[in-house]
Amino acid sequence: EIIHIPTWLHDIEKEALFDVATKVPVGGSIIEIGALYGGSTAILGLGAPTARITSIDNFSWGPWGQASAELLYKNIKSVGVNNVTVREEDSTKSVHDGTKIDLLWIDGGHDINIVYHDLETFGPYAQVIAMHDYNNIYILGPHQAFDRFQKEHPEYYVDYAVDTLGVIKKHEKPD
Repeated sequence: EIIHIPTWLHDIEKEALFDVATKVPVGGSIIEIGALYGGSTAILGLGAPTARITSIDNFSWGPWGQASAELLYKNIKSVGVNNVTVREEDSTKSVHDGTKIDLLWIDGGHDINIVYHDLETFGPYAQVIAMHDYNNIYILGPHQAFDRFQKEHPEYYVDYAVDTLGVIKKHEKPD
């Protein structure tokens, strides 16, 4: 167990997310869609302690008690993470300012239309996209949404998957 904060991630997925976060450049940008209690937020912050992390969640769901921005801040502070700004909003109403995103982590709503909206809003600006439940045979929305997104953005490809977590990258442009 990497951290004690509740999360749906299996240990191997936590390790993979941490590894992806460690590759974010110093001072880089991470956008997280779906924070719940801050388990994945803490992993991102520990893996990329100099990154600017923006976490977007409306905290409308909590399988182990009510989630909230206050609880998220308390939980991540307990493991030494303090580089996070929380936007308490529904990601389907979110907009992005067009700035580069080094890592986009998607684990919010799992309906195909919600995930597709998150991908279409933030994905074109991301160098790397990591998605929870991308490879989940019981929850098809994330994979279906990425397939749709990739048809419109063929520069993205699935680099690898660990358990249900998929890591998607943008093809580097030749010099």
